[in-house]
Amino acid sequence: MSIPTFRGRGDIPGYKPKERDALPFRDPRQYEASEELARAVNVALALEKPLLVTGEPGTGKTELAYRIGAELGLEVLRFDTQSSSQAHDLFYHFDAVHRLAEAQFAALEKRAIPPAFQSLSFRALGEAIVRTLGPDERPAWMTTHVHARPARSVVLIDEIDKAPRDFPNDLLNHVENLEFMAREAGMSEPLRARRQRDGLRLTPIVVMTSNSERQLPEPFLRRCIYHHIEFPDANALVRILQGRLRGEGGGGATPKDDELRGFVDWILELRRDPAIEKRASTAEMLDAVRALQLGLLPVGSRGTFGDRSAYRGVLGTLFKTRADIERARSQLLAATKA
Repeated sequence: MSIPTFRGRGDIPGYKPKERDALPFRDPRQYEASEELARAVNVALALEKPLLVTGEPGTGKTELAYRIGAELGLEVLRFDTQSSSQAHDLFYHFDAVHRLAEAQFAALEKRAIPPAFQSLSFRALGEAIVRTLGPDERPAWMTTHVHARPARSVVLIDEIDKAPRDFPNDLLNHVENLEFMAREAGMSEPLRARRQRDGLRLTPIVVMTSNSERQLPEPFLRRCIYHHIEFPDANALVRILQGRLRGEGGGGATPKDDELRGFVDWILELRRDPAIEKRASTAEMLDAVRALQLGLLPVGSRGTFGDRSAYRGVLGTLFKTRADIERARSQLLAATKA
């Protein structure tokens, strides 16, 4: 049984953009993973363990799952973690209100109450588990998830550190064993993923992201393959920005590499400034570059992308506090007078 290899950069032969990829800067073909990140993905694929990725906002943690899906030809099923999330939310949702209403209508119409599973819907990891099962392996009650053959999926659990403290620990056995049970829906035994069939791997590929807002439990971390995405250096940032601009299109003159390098060097200077409270991420840099590309320049600038005085027009895109904007503005003023 062969193990798929993840490259993390370059074109993806045969890939057809999906509706999601039509959004600005989301084409997975423009993604650029470091060698270390690609190696971590391949270790997770080989060992069939969850991959936990940390890093600053905008460093490509979430987009990594879509790049993996695009390269391997798999659908990405996404779960956005919230402060109220519970472990079972990752697998299923049981609509108790719908169940109560069905029971009331059935009583009024003097008919049998519909089966409880009709109020059950699957969420990301639950859906991925169901998709590994062939028609001959699904429970008899499962009539709404019909697919011709088993399929593998990528499951993205985004910003897991937003969840309550017990959430990661509650997931331990469920994620490791790839099983769950919804007792509310009348399930008497758990649904378990089929890990392989006919020589093909079906184990869902689980990618979890964290902004490191709080420490995750040690038992949870021990069961993951971990990688921290460092903020890109100047050369990598230029390649990322140029790649995203080419991928998005949409008009405006594409900046030259040396002009873009001047912009990147300025951002990195400010990121090293201890007075800056919130450092600009790659996502905010992309927004700023796009605005400059479209010619949204302030009065008094020379109207060229490489002109630092033009950056005054995108300070509100890059920085989100008044103090940071004032600091950046002062730095620009000093640089243009020098």
